Amino acid sequence: MGFGIPPGLLFPLLVAALVGVIVLCRLIAGGGPGASIGPAPTMEDVKRLAAAGNKIAAIKAYRMIHRVGLKEAKDAVEALDPK
Repeated sequence: MGFGIPPGLLFPLLVAALVGVIVLCRLIAGGGPGASIGPAPTMEDVKRLAAAGNKIAAIKAYRMIHRVGLKEAKDAVEALDPK
C-alpha cells in the first residue's frame, strides 16, 4: 500500500482504529442505556430532576432504569410531577 505498514499488521490496526471511532462516537452521542460513565441513575434522581423541571433528563434516567419506551417514560415522569 505504500504506507510502510507490514501487511500482517494492517488489518489489526484498521480494526483497532474502527473500535476507537465507535467508542468515541458513543461517548460523544451520550451512548445508550448502559453506556454512560458514572453511577447508574436511581428513582430518586428521576424525582429530583422532574421536580426541578428538567423533564428530559428525568425521562432519560427513567428509561435507563426501567428500559421502557419514550412514551411510557414520559407518562411516568409526568405522573411524578403533575403541574
